[in-house]
Amino acid sequence: MSLSTLLLTMIVTRVTGEITAGIFVYAFTLAQQLQSVGYYEVRPYQSTDLQETYSFSTYLSARIVTCTAMMVICLVIIAFRENSLYNNLVIFLVCFYKMFDTAEDVYHGLFQQQGRLDVAGKAMFFRVLTSTLAFLAALYLTKDLVVTTTIAIAVAAVGFLLFDVLVSRQFVKEKYSFQFIPLRRLLITCFPLFIGAFLLLYIYNAPKYALSDYMPPEYLTYFNALFILTYIINLFSGFVLKPILNTLADSWLNREFKRFSGIILKLSLALVGFTVLVIAAGYFMGLPVLSWLYSLDLSPYRTELIVLLAGGGLSAISVVLYYAATVMRKQKWTLFIYIAVSVAAMIVSPMAVQKMGLLGASLIYLALMVFMTLLFICMNAYFIHKAKQEAG
Repeated sequence: MSLSTLLLTMIVTRVTGEITAGIFVYAFTLAQQLQSVGYYEVRPYQSTDLQETYSFSTYLSARIVTCTAMMVICLVIIAFRENSLYNNLVIFLVCFYKMFDTAEDVYHGLFQQQGRLDVAGKAMFFRVLTSTLAFLAALYLTKDLVVTTTIAIAVAAVGFLLFDVLVSRQFVKEKYSFQFIPLRRLLITCFPLFIGAFLLLYIYNAPKYALSDYMPPEYLTYFNALFILTYIINLFSGFVLKPILNTLADSWLNREFKRFSGIILKLSLALVGFTVLVIAAGYFMGLPVLSWLYSLDLSPYRTELIVLLAGGGLSAISVVLYYAATVMRKQKWTLFIYIAVSVAAMIVSPMAVQKMGLLGASLIYLALMVFMTLLFICMNAYFIHKAKQEAG
């Protein structure tokens, strides 16, 4: 979750109240899930396509297709949900607003491909800044999510045109042309990556979907506010993990299996230690701080907060294990893990929320993270053991 998203959900909660904020949180959660359709995990492929296997027209065509699919799926979901017209409008408009994130990503991939990641950073900064400020100003003036999001969409569209489309003309001289065969090949190539990203997002969001389906809207607002602290753990995991990835890769390439396993263990223990510190801080200070930030009374939910923080720690460890699998070039096997955990989430989340409400959603999140982490441990242990045997 980006800083702008945290800010928007926080301000919406303070300005509109917990019930309306619950609708907004669901809309944002769904939009982020559907963004995985819009992104389709093409960016990593595009930004590293230095030989230009595919033209920018092909990448742009793919993004037009996936963004269209994103909005069509949004309409289908709205059609099957029993919501008021106002709620459906909020959901659609928020998804449309977030679609600009996915649309501009193909241009940022172009800038990165040309060695100008700085241009992509500036474009994203100014577009997100202007649309976020427009959203906040409109929200304070109107207190209406439909009007607010419509204004934000208009500003985002102008920013997209100015900071992405027009700037891209400095990097691409070719005229846009639609070619089906390379488009199909690109979509097929990126499909496994897309499925993995989609399922992982579903795993993280499954408790929120269950709360939206079976509890009043304000419960989703409470859950979202409590969940925020888990991002502190995720930020720390990125801070300690990324600098050591090269060392992890070197140890694997040099068949230093003991060192490889030791690095994974040390990273995991560091995350356990940091998670314990965050849980301790959350126990004593978390609820007062979050209650003030969101203008909510979260005092009854200390147990839920601790459970979510424990789940956040395991989530961070699973990321370490995922990167270890990637270093071993076994990332395709992670898809089976995501499928197994997604099926479990689909089955168990509704039952837990119906029986235990907010605590049930928190426990399900923890249980899913435990399940996913255990599967990663088993998979990595198997492939490390197999590599040792092959090395003699």
